[in-house]
Amino acid sequence: MKIPSRLIVVLLVLAFVLVLFPQSQAQLMHNTGSGSDMPTPYVITPASGSISALVAAQPPGTAFSLGCGTYRMQAPISPMAGDTFVGAGAISGVPSRPPCAHLTGAMVISNWTHITSPSSLWYNTVAASNIISKPAGACLVGVSSGGSGACTRVGGCSYPQDLFFDSVIKTRITAGDNNTADNWPPAPGYWYLDISGKHGPANTVYVADDPTGKTVELEVVQFAFVGPNGGVTIQNLTLEKFASPYQHGIIDNGGDKWRVLNNWITHGHGYGIKPNPSNPYNGGHVPRNNLVDSNEFMENGQAGFGDGRDIGSTYSNNDLTRNGEVSFCYGGEGGNKFVGTNLNITGNTVNYENGAGLWTDSDATGDTFSNNTVIGSLAEGIRCEISHYCTIIDNRLINDIELSNNACVAAHVPLENGNDCCTGPQTGTCGTACSRGGPDEISSAQSDHSTIGESGHGNSITSNCGGILVSVGTRDSVPTTDNHVLYNDITFTGNGGTPVPHPYGVVGSPGASTTNDVFDHNTHHFQGAGAGAQRAKIWGWFDGSANTLNTFSKWQALQQDVNSSAETR
Repeated sequence: MKIPSRLIVVLLVLAFVLVLFPQSQAQLMHNTGSGSDMPTPYVITPASGSISALVAAQPPGTAFSLGCGTYRMQAPISPMAGDTFVGAGAISGVPSRPPCAHLTGAMVISNWTHITSPSSLWYNTVAASNIISKPAGACLVGVSSGGSGACTRVGGCSYPQDLFFDSVIKTRITAGDNNTADNWPPAPGYWYLDISGKHGPANTVYVADDPTGKTVELEVVQFAFVGPNGGVTIQNLTLEKFASPYQHGIIDNGGDKWRVLNNWITHGHGYGIKPNPSNPYNGGHVPRNNLVDSNEFMENGQAGFGDGRDIGSTYSNNDLTRNGEVSFCYGGEGGNKFVGTNLNITGNTVNYENGAGLWTDSDATGDTFSNNTVIGSLAEGIRCEISHYCTIIDNRLINDIELSNNACVAAHVPLENGNDCCTGPQTGTCGTACSRGGPDEISSAQSDHSTIGESGHGNSITSNCGGILVSVGTRDSVPTTDNHVLYNDITFTGNGGTPVPHPYGVVGSPGASTTNDVFDHNTHHFQGAGAGAQRAKIWGWFDGSANTLNTFSKWQALQQDVNSSAETR
């Protein structure tokens, strides 16, 4: 029997839809609605045109279903209230690989010209509309020849556009523009964007690595999602390569009750996500009650997640790996930093961050870090700085504040303190030295009323380099008082047999004051290379005018850790 041609067309269309959307729409809208209340999905594919324009043309509360493929964006998406964005494919926990609906803020550069003077370089001139010229943030510069870099107000990382060869970042140099260091011409592993035309045509990209056969991408769109409207859900998407500026995120929302779930978020120049009232798109609104759960944040430039001030939000069950890839100075973060109120940061796994693992600062109040695992961060594992009523309980910290090849994302991407020791992804000559002087796995830095462990909810620390520290300073009016370090289990394994100065205790600066800071009911273990530290002077004490280093018995005589133990294994 001959099948009607119209039926054949219908069957082909259905097959095409099943390829783009391998799951049912009910599965795609997982966690965004149920039953008769579920909105009819508005289907988008890479062939649909400008996704930001399509979203702007639909009413609030639209459920957008995004099919598999790459969406090269021309502008950020500003969702309406109640909009949902769900990508095709299975949804279950943190994605094990990037979901197939792939939104990118990068353009592909091809048709390169090769020159041999002043060295072997390839160049391509891009349209002025693809240039973002305003710098911000302090960088580690001067690292191309190895050794320690210097922090300046402007460096390659200050400019928000990054360049990638086959999704591996290259390190941006400066060439004397904006009073920066002159590192012209770029060497292999580096690139330069000549905005002003100092070395040839304006708006020209120069690379020292042969781009032949490579997919070379330049970030040109700053944000994937922004805006002040509430009730937005973003789920099961890959968000990659956005020129998010210093202190801003690929998702940089100002709305309340955003739900960011099961996404793969990578290679943003700033943060992966940062609820942020300072973004002009957001109208100054302080976001509240957001949920960021079960996402992969990998190799973002400044940090994986954090906030620019939000209230009552939860950041849970996320995986963060090797964020800090553009090497902002430590003081300019390179850590996952929060400044909000009553935040719940729980159940996250943090791996080899180029900076602090988890961090509060700037009058953050009532934030809780619980049940997180922090491994291999190059600065503190968890830091509560100039904050109030931090609660740090039930966390597991392993070998933070220590250099590691595992933190490397590419050759010549400097690690914390400007160490140019990386030779490729997770390869290098970085060693395992403690990466900061006077290091600490957990610190309460010029904060008050911090709870670091409590009965039945202590933190577990295993470290070559440090323990728990309360530091006292004079930078602002926050008193260092009523910080309690209780019921923690700390195993010091040493580093090369050399005890590290003051990995535990209270240290301060002249002129500062501290009252009622208490260490007690902690268990200190010393094993392996760290066994000799059990009898060493590693407990720091600040008496209001000077710091002393003490043995454990002298530390107890100062009425600290009176009910604690210190033993070798």
